[in-house]
Amino acid sequence: MLALTLSQLEQLYRHELPELVSIAVQSDDAEAFKANLTEYIAGHPEVDNEAGKQIRLLIEFDGQEVHELSIGEQLPISTLSMLHSFLTGQWEEETETDLFIDLFQQFKRLHQPAPNPALRTDQNPDRTLAQRTG
Repeated sequence: MLALTLSQLEQLYRHELPELVSIAVQSDDAEAFKANLTEYIAGHPEVDNEAGKQIRLLIEFDGQEVHELSIGEQLPISTLSMLHSFLTGQWEEETETDLFIDLFQQFKRLHQPAPNPALRTDQNPDRTLAQRTG
Protein backbone atom coordinates (compact mmCIF):
# COMPACT_ATOMS: atom_id res chain seq x y z
CA MET A 1 0.00 0.00 0.00
CA LEU A 2 2.97 2.32 0.51
CA ALA A 3 3.53 2.50 -3.25
CA LEU A 4 0.11 4.00 -4.02
CA THR A 5 -0.21 7.32 -5.78
CA LEU A 6 -2.63 9.93 -4.44
CA SER A 7 -5.02 9.12 -7.26
CA GLN A 8 -4.95 5.39 -6.45
CA LEU A 9 -5.36 6.15 -2.77
CA GLU A 10 -8.34 8.38 -3.48
CA GLN A 11 -9.96 5.50 -5.40
CA LEU A 12 -9.24 3.16 -2.49
CA TYR A 13 -11.03 5.53 -0.10
CA ARG A 14 -13.99 5.76 -2.49
CA HIS A 15 -14.20 1.98 -2.79
CA GLU A 16 -13.43 0.92 0.80
CA LEU A 17 -14.73 3.91 2.81
CA PRO A 18 -17.55 5.43 0.74
CA GLU A 19 -19.36 6.76 3.82
CA LEU A 20 -16.28 8.78 4.81
CA VAL A 21 -15.95 10.20 1.30
CA SER A 22 -19.66 11.06 1.32
CA ILE A 23 -19.29 12.91 4.63
CA ALA A 24 -16.38 14.91 3.19
CA VAL A 25 -18.15 15.76 -0.07
CA GLN A 26 -21.32 16.84 1.76
CA SER A 27 -19.33 19.09 4.11
CA ASP A 28 -18.78 22.66 2.92
CA ASP A 29 -15.47 23.03 4.73
CA ALA A 30 -13.13 21.32 7.18
CA GLU A 31 -15.10 22.53 10.21
CA ALA A 32 -18.33 21.07 8.85
CA PHE A 33 -16.45 17.87 8.00
CA LYS A 34 -15.23 17.54 11.60
CA ALA A 35 -18.75 18.21 12.95
CA ASN A 36 -20.30 15.66 10.58
CA LEU A 37 -17.55 13.17 11.34
CA THR A 38 -18.14 13.62 15.09
CA GLU A 39 -21.81 12.81 14.54
CA TYR A 40 -20.96 9.79 12.40
CA ILE A 41 -18.48 8.42 14.94
CA ALA A 42 -20.90 8.96 17.84
CA GLY A 43 -23.50 6.79 16.10
CA HIS A 44 -21.08 4.12 14.94
CA PRO A 45 -21.42 0.65 16.54
CA GLU A 46 -17.67 0.55 17.23
CA VAL A 47 -17.51 4.05 18.72
CA ASP A 48 -15.70 2.79 21.81
CA ASN A 49 -13.05 0.67 20.12
CA GLU A 50 -9.47 1.95 19.96
CA ALA A 51 -9.87 3.32 16.44
CA GLY A 52 -13.00 5.24 17.47
CA LYS A 53 -11.13 6.78 20.38
CA GLN A 54 -8.19 7.75 18.17
CA ILE A 55 -10.46 9.33 15.56
CA ARG A 56 -12.26 11.34 18.25
CA LEU A 57 -8.85 12.62 19.42
CA LEU A 58 -7.94 13.59 15.85
CA ILE A 59 -11.18 15.55 15.61
CA GLU A 60 -10.60 17.20 19.00
CA PHE A 61 -7.04 18.31 18.26
CA ASP A 62 -7.48 19.35 14.63
CA GLY A 63 -6.99 23.11 14.35
CA GLN A 64 -4.91 23.40 17.51
CA GLU A 65 -1.22 24.16 17.72
CA VAL A 66 1.56 22.24 19.42
CA HIS A 67 5.04 23.36 20.30
CA GLU A 68 7.54 21.34 18.28
CA LEU A 69 10.64 21.10 20.43
CA SER A 70 12.99 20.03 17.63
CA ILE A 71 12.47 23.28 15.74
CA GLY A 72 11.24 25.48 18.58
CA GLU A 73 8.08 26.57 16.77
CA GLN A 74 4.33 26.30 17.13
CA LEU A 75 2.91 23.98 14.47
CA PRO A 76 -0.77 23.66 13.57
CA ILE A 77 -2.43 20.25 13.68
CA SER A 78 -4.48 19.93 10.52
CA THR A 79 -4.83 16.18 10.06
CA LEU A 80 -8.57 16.05 9.39
CA SER A 81 -8.55 19.35 7.53
CA MET A 82 -6.02 17.82 5.16
CA LEU A 83 -8.13 14.66 4.89
CA HIS A 84 -11.16 16.77 3.95
CA SER A 85 -9.14 18.54 1.25
CA PHE A 86 -7.87 15.21 -0.04
CA LEU A 87 -11.30 13.54 -0.14
CA THR A 88 -12.85 16.50 -1.94
CA GLY A 89 -10.13 16.57 -4.62
CA GLN A 90 -8.38 19.71 -3.37
CA TRP A 91 -4.96 18.11 -2.96
CA GLU A 92 -1.75 18.91 -4.71
CA GLU A 93 -0.10 16.20 -6.79
CA GLU A 94 3.16 16.39 -4.84
CA THR A 95 1.46 15.74 -1.49
CA GLU A 96 2.95 12.79 0.40
CA THR A 97 0.66 9.78 0.79
CA ASP A 98 1.83 8.61 4.23
CA LEU A 99 -0.75 10.59 6.20
CA PHE A 100 -3.63 9.42 4.03
CA ILE A 101 -2.49 5.80 4.21
CA ASP A 102 -2.33 6.02 8.02
CA LEU A 103 -5.78 7.60 8.20
CA PHE A 104 -7.17 4.99 5.83
CA GLN A 105 -5.93 2.25 8.14
CA GLN A 106 -7.38 4.05 11.16
CA PHE A 107 -10.83 4.35 9.59
CA LYS A 108 -10.70 0.72 8.41
CA ARG A 109 -9.97 -0.31 12.01
CA LEU A 110 -13.17 1.47 13.01
CA HIS A 111 -15.08 -1.20 11.09
CA GLN A 112 -13.46 -4.06 12.98
CA PRO A 113 -15.37 -5.08 16.10
CA ALA A 114 -13.51 -4.80 19.37
CA PRO A 115 -12.14 -8.18 20.45
CA ASN A 116 -14.31 -10.01 22.96
CA PRO A 117 -12.24 -10.51 26.14
CA ALA A 118 -14.11 -13.76 26.84
CA LEU A 119 -12.69 -15.22 23.63
CA ARG A 120 -9.08 -14.45 24.47
CA THR A 121 -7.37 -17.65 25.51
CA ASP A 122 -4.25 -15.93 26.78
CA GLN A 123 -6.29 -14.57 29.69
CA ASN A 124 -7.66 -18.00 30.58
CA PRO A 125 -4.89 -20.53 30.02
CA ASP A 126 -6.83 -23.28 31.82
CA ARG A 127 -9.29 -23.60 28.96
CA THR A 128 -8.71 -26.72 26.92
CA LEU A 129 -8.48 -26.70 23.15
CA ALA A 130 -11.96 -28.23 22.99
CA GLN A 131 -13.37 -25.40 25.08
CA ARG A 132 -11.61 -22.81 22.94
CA THR A 133 -12.81 -24.25 19.64
CA GLY A 134 -16.34 -24.88 20.71
